[in-house]
Amino acid sequence: MIKPIPLLISIFPARIKPWLYRRLLHWKIGKNVRVGLTYINGTQVVIGDDVKIGHFNLIMTFKVLEIGSQVLIKNFNHFVSSPRVSHWPCCLKIGPRAKIMSHHYMDGYGKIEIGENTTIGGRESQFWSHTLSLKGDKMVLTPLEIHIGKNVYVGARSVLLECVIPDNSVVGAGSVVTRAFQKEDARILIAGNPAQIKKRYTEPAALSEQAQL
Repeated sequence: MIKPIPLLISIFPARIKPWLYRRLLHWKIGKNVRVGLTYINGTQVVIGDDVKIGHFNLIMTFKVLEIGSQVLIKNFNHFVSSPRVSHWPCCLKIGPRAKIMSHHYMDGYGKIEIGENTTIGGRESQFWSHTLSLKGDKMVLTPLEIHIGKNVYVGARSVLLECVIPDNSVVGAGSVVTRAFQKEDARILIAGNPAQIKKRYTEPAALSEQAQL
C-alpha cells in the first residue's frame, strides 16, 4: 500500500530526502545517501553511509529493510513485501558494497539476504521468497528464505526460489536456482534449469572476470 508521506518525500531533491526520512519517518539514514525519484517505505528501515539509489525504483512495505554502506541500486527495480501477515518475516537485507543493476524484481514476503560485495547483474532476475503449497486438502501460502553469500555474481534473467548461494559463487545467466548449495574451497559456477554446479575454479578469479559468464 502506497503511503502519503513516503510518496511525498519521493519527489523531493536527493539531497533533502535523507533529512526527511530521519525527521518524518524516524529511519536510520547514514551520511552521503542519495536517493533518486524512488518510492521507499517500511516499518524498520536502516540505510548505511554512501548509498546510491537511482530512479523509478519501488521498495515498499517491508517490516525490516536494511541497506549496508556503499550499496548501489540502479533504476526500475521493484522490491515488494507486505506486513499484513503478522508471522511472515517480510525482510530484505543488502550487505555493504552490494550492487543491484536495473529492472530486477524481489518478492520479499519471506526473507532475502544479499551478502557483502555481491552483484545482481544484467536485468530481469526474479527473487521469490514465498510459495503456494499443499497442506492437507488446502493450498496455503508459505514464506521462504533466500540467502546469497559474499562476493557472488548473479547473472541476468536468473530466478531464485528458497535457495542458498555460497560465498564467491557465480550464478549463470538464465539459471533457475531452487536449492541450497554448500560452500566449497573453490569458486563454483551454478547454472541451468534446475541449477547445478557446472564448474569449479581451482584458482580464485576476479569477480569482474566471472561476470562475463
